[in-house]
Amino acid sequence: MLNTQIFIGINIVLIGLVLIIYFIGRKTRDELIEFKKLSEAAIDISNKVIAMESSDKMFDYILDTCMSLIPKAKFGSVLILNEKGNLTAKAHVGFKEEDIEAFSVKLEESFLYTASEGKLDRTMIIDGLDTMESKERVVSTEDEKYVIKSEISSPLYLEGSFVGMLCINGDRNGIFVDKDIYVLEYMSKQIANVIKNQYLYNEVLFLSKFDKLSSLYNRHSFDRIAMQMIENIELSYETLCMVVIDINGLKKINDSCGHIVGDRVIKRLSNLILEETDDNTIGSRYGGDEFVILIRNKSLDDIKEMLEFMKKSYNEMVIKGLECGMIPDFSYGISCLDNSKLNLDILYTLADEQMYLDKNR
Repeated sequence: MLNTQIFIGINIVLIGLVLIIYFIGRKTRDELIEFKKLSEAAIDISNKVIAMESSDKMFDYILDTCMSLIPKAKFGSVLILNEKGNLTAKAHVGFKEEDIEAFSVKLEESFLYTASEGKLDRTMIIDGLDTMESKERVVSTEDEKYVIKSEISSPLYLEGSFVGMLCINGDRNGIFVDKDIYVLEYMSKQIANVIKNQYLYNEVLFLSKFDKLSSLYNRHSFDRIAMQMIENIELSYETLCMVVIDINGLKKINDSCGHIVGDRVIKRLSNLILEETDDNTIGSRYGGDEFVILIRNKSLDDIKEMLEFMKKSYNEMVIKGLECGMIPDFSYGISCLDNSKLNLDILYTLADEQMYLDKNR
């Protein structure tokens, strides 16, 4: 969080210097008032970026601030690139709700991409949109008497990768000026900060519950959920079994083929476990090569059948880099609850003992 504050603080200083250079020698009263407004908006947005958890609300706030600092603007949008390579609106002003929600355009068909010839390396003022619009790029405005004719558009980058753009539109040509470019460039940096902060927040939230390599629950989260499931079992007629799985020869694989290959071996088993995960089954990476599965309302025979199927699939997997004469394999042990084993530690210990018996056969 401290690093984020420092980074945002540096951004404020830099944009301040740029604006001072622009305004030097142009000290009219109106221009100084505009400079003061932007400086105040910069500080306000930076504080809100740090405090606000919802990226959508922050996008709305930054866009509204943009509109207030560029008085000739009538419409605006924050467009984010989705997994299909299309731009969709995450915030908007002045467009029909149903049209903007359905809006999706290929990056290559966007005005900024066309005007920059695909470089997407700077903020640009683009006029004459009413003559270059295609049906795919047209979004109806709330007031039908206004037609979008101009745009000032700034690309959004996160750690060097293009993620979207900030677009401010007008109903006349020639209304945007160089000063507006500075405003938009600062605002686009703040949106990138929001995206970065939200990404980091989601990553931290994920890692607090899940193991990064396997995408299974980590040990802490699994133990908490398992204890809740055991408490619920005490009050019902449900059954609950624990499976402990240990990858055979992982150390040898790491030593002979390298840790990258070892990670692939772990990931492939994790995927098999994830395929069995549902409302009655949860899986965890309990340690380096050890996995634990908790299964509700399934018979011992059905569990063994599931594990043998997983084992066969695992043995037959082709894993890139595993050319050291080893076959992916694991051992397992099972323990099920009864009145004498209403305890997570006992359940785990018994399943772990069964796993070692299987490993030593």
